This record gives sequence, structure tokens and C-alpha cells, in this order.
Amino acid sequence: MPHLRSKEDLVTHDGQLVNIVGTYQAVDTHPHPYPRRGPDGKITMTYVIARLELEDRTLVMVGVRPEQELAELDGKKVVAIGRLEASPPLVPGMAQLLPMPTLRTVESVTLWSE
Repeated sequence: MPHLRSKEDLVTHDGQLVNIVGTYQAVDTHPHPYPRRGPDGKITMTYVIARLELEDRTLVMVGVRPEQELAELDGKKVVAIGRLEASPPLVPGMAQLLPMPTLRTVESVTLWSE
């Protein structure tokens, strides 16, 4: 599985299981919460989600992640493994940010070591 590092890499791997290398960012989304399911199955709301910034400054949404991961990896270079949706569709009739490439079904996010 290749290591994707730019927008150009993302386009050619849409829908595939990928490794994406970038800088982890814990992003505050106030006032917009995201649902998080805890280990006990209880759903709570969170205001911090994760994204990756690639070498060419392309942003990739990782989404809701464990609080410990958000705290430990923020600002660090990581590799994330998951299924890539390079161009998520807009939801008709709804105000929204332009969609960014997104990792679905994230399998892991770990520190990058070359």
C-alpha cells in the first residue's frame, strides 16, 4: 500500500484502503458538535475532531477520534490508515462547508517514522 502525501496522490486512490502521511491536527469545531460513541455505547457530543495536513497543504478529514489520540498526536507527523473518499458529495439543500477528502473506516493513526 503506497504512502499518500499530496492531493495528486489522493485522486488516484479514491475508494481504496490507503496510508496517508501528514501532520495531525486536533480542530475545535465550536459551536458545532459531533456525536461520539463511548466504549460503553453511550453517545456524547464532542467539539474536537481530527484532520491531516499533507505536504502540499491539502487537508484530509479524519473525524471524531479518541480524546487521548487527539491530545497525544496533535501537531505531530503521522500515518493514518483507512478507506479514502477523495471527493465527498454535497448534501442537497443544506448549508455546509465545501467537502474535503475524508478517511472513512479509520483503522489506525500512528506516529510516522521514516
